Amino acid sequence: MSRQHPDIGFVFYQNSFSKEEIEEMKQECERKGITFDFQERTCTTWACLDVLAPLFQIILSPEVVNSVLNQLFKSATYDFLKYSVISIWRKVRSKKALKVTSQGAEPISSSINIRVENIEGVFPATTDEEIVNHFIDKLFDYLKTTHSSSHQYALYDVKKDCLEVFTEEELIKKCIAEQEKTRKETK
Repeated sequence: MSRQHPDIGFVFYQNSFSKEEIEEMKQECERKGITFDFQERTCTTWACLDVLAPLFQIILSPEVVNSVLNQLFKSATYDFLKYSVISIWRKVRSKKALKVTSQGAEPISSSINIRVENIEGVFPATTDEEIVNHFIDKLFDYLKTTHSSSHQYALYDVKKDCLEVFTEEELIKKCIAEQEKTRKETK
């Protein structure tokens, strides 16, 4: 649909997906007329919070998202865009990773963000597809109403059934406070 950017971009760490898996995702999108491209990252040591450096990132073309939000494309396009994102999420959630800390390596769940321009939606840590559906709907509802030029992170609060939106600085403060609280509780 978009000529300048692929409609869906997917960023992942080297060796997370086979060439066949990536080709399957690409063909699935192309059958519906959605362009798909990917970028493989090399493994790098990150000294930051997990939410700021997801293992996987889905990048949606601003042109396609704006067209969907402005209803220039049929709702079927939104449905397939959402289906494609959930399809990628299904493949990602089963991937395992190790996080290296000062105490050694520990298994972690695969983190995934969805990015549209300067908004990053942080997928909830769940295996419940219904929650992920709500998250995507809430994210698109938020995208309809915001015109922020600053980088923002949108986290889905399952209990409140709403998005909580943070600047990078606010999110860092929130994560550090949560980590401190967890440390105190475990002592």
